[in-house]
Amino acid sequence: MPRQISIMNSTNTAIILAGGRSLRMGFDKQLLQLNDEYLLAKNLDLLLEIFSEIIVVANEPGSLLEIPRIQETTIVSDQYKEAGPLAGIHAGLLASSSDYSFVLACDMPVLDPIYIRKMKLRMAEVKDGADGLINVNRITGEPEPFCAFYGKHLVPDMEGFIESHRRSLRHFIDHHRF
Repeated sequence: MPRQISIMNSTNTAIILAGGRSLRMGFDKQLLQLNDEYLLAKNLDLLLEIFSEIIVVANEPGSLLEIPRIQETTIVSDQYKEAGPLAGIHAGLLASSSDYSFVLACDMPVLDPIYIRKMKLRMAEVKDGADGLINVNRITGEPEPFCAFYGKHLVPDMEGFIESHRRSLRHFIDHHRF
């Protein structure tokens, strides 16, 4: 039981990736609204019930000021510019006070708090030295990298990948044990 408490205390951070260029969406996705409510604000409300620390990774932090409850978060920017979501996760992990952090994208319209809590509890069962926990899509069998826990110990490997111009998050996942 002490191990579970230790792990649970080390999974109290959620990282929201709100950077990116929004090329496919055509507008800043961190300001996306659903039913006249900012999707980011809706997700913040839910995550603040589950995690004690929320980190928002944004390349344009000034545009977040109108988001309700944003002042309850820590906002950081990528250390590696134009390096994609791997750089966003890297920046979030650097700022995180937890050993493992839950990572999601800011444009996820439906989050299931029960499932997120189950993933958090699952981290207590992960063996020593595990890289993290990735949600896998039931239909395709593919990883869902933006609904996943990543370990802070992955930061040096992320830096190596980014500095060697390997910026694909999928490639990074494929080269690690999740």
